[in-house]
Amino acid sequence: MLQSSCFNTIASLRFYLTLLTPGITMMTSSTLLQPIFQAQRELMQKIGEKEAKLGYFCPRVPLDLAHRPDQDWFRLMTSFFIEELGESITARGTPSFHEELIDALHFITELAILANVSPHDITLPTNLAENTLKLNGDWAPKVVNVLEDAMLTVNMLKAKPWKVEFKAPYPGKFRDSVIDTYQSFLELMRCSGINLNNLHSLYFKKNEVNHQRVKGGY
Repeated sequence: MLQSSCFNTIASLRFYLTLLTPGITMMTSSTLLQPIFQAQRELMQKIGEKEAKLGYFCPRVPLDLAHRPDQDWFRLMTSFFIEELGESITARGTPSFHEELIDALHFITELAILANVSPHDITLPTNLAENTLKLNGDWAPKVVNVLEDAMLTVNMLKAKPWKVEFKAPYPGKFRDSVIDTYQSFLELMRCSGINLNNLHSLYFKKNEVNHQRVKGGY
């Protein structure tokens, strides 16, 4: 995994150099999220090879939601995202709290990639630079916002096991809903103490762990 480690290190260095560059006063979604999206694509490719060997359906990226297996795959990945979000809720106040949120970030980024969403499409919270940790008050409603947006997205997928015929969701509306979910999750992370100062280090640390797990047969 030397190649992966080098990529993660370079991506993080580029990010922090951007923060330190004179004249840059505003962080764009592309600057912040592009290295994360690129790293997630690489991880998806590695995991996809393993999934194929295990007999799982491995769709093309982006998904073609006119096909039943593609809708099923998006629904499955959404369930994993919600599972990690739930684990973060039970991990509040423990050392693994941020790690569980970063696991969820891996999945929501994969969902965005599957839906053909790019970092340019995402609007960052205006106060993402703040070091804010609010586990009471406005934190819980933001969890609900993420879940609501995720469920509204999945509800557009009409290919159910008992349905003979179904229609694909309107592409623009579906992408917008995925973007809403991603943005709601960024706001949740901000209220959980994850911001510009630690987002990349947390993500790439867990990304490297995931690469090692794939290599080790986890």
